Amino acid sequence: MGNIIIFGGSFDPIHNGHLKIALEAHEQIGGKVVFVPSKYPRWKEPTAKAEHRLKMLKIAIKPYSSFFQIDDLEINSNKNPNYTIDTIKNYKERYPEDNLYLLIGEDQVNKFHDWKNSEEISSLATIIYYGRNESSHIHVEKNVQKYHMEHLEGELSNTSSTDIREMRSVDLPLYVLAYILEHDLYFAKVVRKYYSYERYKHVCSSAMTACLMAMMNENVHIDFYQAFVASYLHDLGKEVRSSVQEEIMKTKFYEFKDMPQYCWHQFVGRQLAKDDFCIDNEDILNAIEYHCTGRANMSLLEKVVYCADKIEPTREYPTQEMLNACNRDIEEGFLFVLNENKKHIESKKNKNVINQLSEECFKYYLK
Repeated sequence: MGNIIIFGGSFDPIHNGHLKIALEAHEQIGGKVVFVPSKYPRWKEPTAKAEHRLKMLKIAIKPYSSFFQIDDLEINSNKNPNYTIDTIKNYKERYPEDNLYLLIGEDQVNKFHDWKNSEEISSLATIIYYGRNESSHIHVEKNVQKYHMEHLEGELSNTSSTDIREMRSVDLPLYVLAYILEHDLYFAKVVRKYYSYERYKHVCSSAMTACLMAMMNENVHIDFYQAFVASYLHDLGKEVRSSVQEEIMKTKFYEFKDMPQYCWHQFVGRQLAKDDFCIDNEDILNAIEYHCTGRANMSLLEKVVYCADKIEPTREYPTQEMLNACNRDIEEGFLFVLNENKKHIESKKNKNVINQLSEECFKYYLK
């Protein structure tokens, strides 16, 4: 006899909040946690196809494979919608000697009385819930008592799949984020349209590189979300028509309009990030604006995005040594990358690549 914790949902996509809840359940209840992704959830229509949601789930739980499992019985079911009572009955038949638990979020406690055969569910499995946010408590106390629910203790998480789908959060495992980019899911469908195929490969690689720097540099705080968004959007202005770029430079960035045209895209990219994607975080916008040239007195995020753009792995020159340096210590790695970029610029026969911002950057950091 053991404990089986059934954790159902659309997982559209799976995120760190889901994993945290499942880990707390495993630690406090014991036994295995079984993720049961729904093909046709009752309350909402999933954005991503079931096959993608299932694959992302497999990626996310891989580090916890000794006590996390996936059951695709609802994915393989022809029922529309999928009802929890059917899954619970299925488990009761398959594992009659085990203790069944149903793991839900506090938001579902509020409306558990609306679930199909809710009382029968509570008679077959112990309902356990985790407080995720400051949701309404109108029915919480009543439902907890009526269905004999048990509360899991733990820190609250504000992560939501909706925020991830709309690029307001990337609080999910790095490899799941990479999967979203690779398969043009959620926000990636929109961003993808701004780039050519090769350019998109570059920005995706830059974004993953920046995220890895944020994770590896444990001695300093680099915001994972900001590092991703700034690197992912940094080249938005790259393929904008030159006439449009010129107009934006004249109206929005007049002080830099006489800089070499290859620099214009960083300013245009800042404007597009602000106008088209409603980015209002100044750190993100500045990191986009100075990713190409750099500038004096750069923020930590600006250095991360500058380096990620210059040394992401798809570049056609050796970058591994610089990548390793940035992952060890971003401050020292930035100086390494900056010095190498200075050598590259000075080696070019066309001196028009020199610009005031880069010169100020080199002078400020490479004394």
